[in-house]
Amino acid sequence: MKNLLLIMAIILAFADITFAQVNLDSVLVAYYPFNGNAIDESGNGNNGVVNGAVLTEDRFGNENSAFWFDGISSFIEVPDNESLDIVSEISISGWLKKDSNVPWSSMVTKGGESMEYNNYTVHNSFDGGIIFTGFSDTSCMSSVVIAINEWHFVTFTWDGYIGKIYIDSEADSLSFISYDGELYPNNFSLFIGVDHPGATEFFHGYLDDIRIYKRCLNEEEIVLLFNEGLTNVKKQKIQAAYQIKLSPNPFDTKTTIEFPNPNHSNYKLSIFSISGNKVFEMDNISTDKFEFKRGNLPNSTLTD
Repeated sequence: MKNLLLIMAIILAFADITFAQVNLDSVLVAYYPFNGNAIDESGNGNNGVVNGAVLTEDRFGNENSAFWFDGISSFIEVPDNESLDIVSEISISGWLKKDSNVPWSSMVTKGGESMEYNNYTVHNSFDGGIIFTGFSDTSCMSSVVIAINEWHFVTFTWDGYIGKIYIDSEADSLSFISYDGELYPNNFSLFIGVDHPGATEFFHGYLDDIRIYKRCLNEEEIVLLFNEGLTNVKKQKIQAAYQIKLSPNPFDTKTTIEFPNPNHSNYKLSIFSISGNKVFEMDNISTDKFEFKRGNLPNSTLTD
C-alpha cells in the first residue's frame, strides 16, 4: 500500500473563544453596516443617499442598524466613483431578509441600461434564490431557495476564473460557473435595494452589512464574516483557521493532527478538499490532537 499525502484545508470551530476578525480593509471597496445611516465605512467615501428606505432592527435586534425596503419605491443611491469600478476579482456579501421574492430586484447593483453595461449585480432570481450578473456571456445562479422572513447571509465571489455563490457561508456547488473574461466598468451610480437603471425592480425586505471587495474572498474569510457579531453571544461557535501540524505526512494508515488548545475547549473539526468540498467533520472534540485514519477520507482527496 502506497503512503498518502494529505493536502487540504482544516478548520476548527471553538466554543466561547473570541478570535481576531480577518483584516480585509485593504481590498474593501465599500461597506454599509447601516448604523443609523448609509455611510460607507470602508474609508473610500462611497456614501449612500437614502430614498424612502427605513431604519429598523438588524438580525441581533439592534435598533436603527439595518434598512427596510418597501418593494415599491425605496432604495439607496451611491454616486459613481472610480473606486467602485471593478474589472477583475470581486466579492459581494450582505445580509438579507425578504418579505417577498421580487425577481431581479437587487441587493446591490452597478448596472447599466443593458447587460453589456452591467459592471456587477446581485439580484433575486425567479425561483427564490440569488443570481449574479456582470459576466458578458453567462451568469451565476444559486440552487438554494432563500426562505421568506428569515435572515440569510449571501456572498458572491469571482477569482477571475470561477464564480461562486455562498448561502450562510456554505458554498453552493451547483452555482459554480466558469468565466475568464473581464467585468466592464460604467459611469452609473451604485444602487442598493433596486435594480436600476433599465427595468426597475424594487427589493422588498431588509438589508444589512453590505460589502464589496476587489478580491475573491476564500472560504475561511466568508465564514468569519458570517460569524461577525456573534463573539459576545454565549456559547456561539466562532470559526478560525489554524496552523495545523500533521505527523506523519505522507502517511500509510493514519496520521495525527495537532493544534493549540490549552484550555481543552470543545471544538468541531472540519476538513475540506483543495477544491473546497467538505470531506470530513466531527463535533465535540476537546483535546489538542486527533488521530486521523486513512479510511476517513474519500480516495479523491488523497494523492500518492
